[in-house]
Amino acid sequence: MRTVILDSLRHHPAARTAFLTTLLVHLGYVAAAVLGIVDRGLPPDAFGAALSLFAAMTALHTLHVLTALRIVHVRWEWSLALQVVLTYAPFAFFGWIWLGMPGFLAFALLVLVPPPWSWGLFSVVIAVQFGTMWVLELPLTSVLYGTLSTALTGGVLFAMVRLAQGAMELSQAKNELAQMAVADERTRITRDLHDVLGRALSTIAIKGELVYRMVGGDPDARREITDITELARKSLSEVRAVVAGYRRMTLEAELSALGPLLKAAEIEYSCTQDHRPLPPELNELVAKILSEAATNALRHSKAQRMLVELVDVPEGIRLTVVNNGVAHGVQEVTPAGGLQGIEERAASVGGTVSVEVRPGETFTVTVTLPRPDM
Repeated sequence: MRTVILDSLRHHPAARTAFLTTLLVHLGYVAAAVLGIVDRGLPPDAFGAALSLFAAMTALHTLHVLTALRIVHVRWEWSLALQVVLTYAPFAFFGWIWLGMPGFLAFALLVLVPPPWSWGLFSVVIAVQFGTMWVLELPLTSVLYGTLSTALTGGVLFAMVRLAQGAMELSQAKNELAQMAVADERTRITRDLHDVLGRALSTIAIKGELVYRMVGGDPDARREITDITELARKSLSEVRAVVAGYRRMTLEAELSALGPLLKAAEIEYSCTQDHRPLPPELNELVAKILSEAATNALRHSKAQRMLVELVDVPEGIRLTVVNNGVAHGVQEVTPAGGLQGIEERAASVGGTVSVEVRPGETFTVTVTLPRPDM
């Protein structure tokens, strides 16, 4: 997913504009918080400590923004816990000067914690902010302003990240729709070539053979008719070759077809992708291997769940297909049929195949293929 998002930012102006707008808004809030600290007139030592702590807060905030946009992947539970500490522990030293920090924590909770827990924790932060300002005996207007400011900071930053996410997802969907449209057009051309030209050329060849028998002993006529018949047969073969070329399998089309197929078979299906765009030849190869692996699972197991994962790895691209429903007596699998076909296809480009069987549980096929563009 990370590489898909980065491709969206590089090639789609709308996604890039949304991302940059989100970044500028976040930087504006960070700059406002810095100016708030500067304006407090702290002694030099306290001012340096406050800026150091805020720099750590800014780093965590940036990390959480990038995590929410799926540009980086981290264990956010630990970073979020650290942000909680950096948000509230400095109150013991700086008091009301640190009141601008909970807004960033409110944002982090909204984008990282799954709902409805995120909104519950967001409400807790707002309530704590109100209580803290009340305990500090600030004027009621300041209490209300600070509480509302915390809620708005978290809410606005959350909304901006969701805007960027939506723009990136739309650009990704646009790419997928374009690829599906190309696949549909290829299928239409294939069908038209086969139905119209194929039938016409077959008819010409048959009629040529019939006329050949009817012309009698005229050698010139027989020779010309033979040439016409052979030309029709050759043209028919060429049309079929063109049709075969247009029917090239694609990973996108295979994944689109696999979902409804497994749903019809009452098999729960999930797919995870995190890879750069594949070159056409590798795309077709992965599609064929995926088709073989899925067919193998349908034939030889009583699967109820299937997981497909396609990710970039240092060696190239790795396809993993996992299904349950393996019989208890199955201990190992010898390469034959579909598995043999998968191994042969992978070996043709220098790839590797591994199979893991867990009797009574899961069957896993992992295929690693080198990328020609690495």
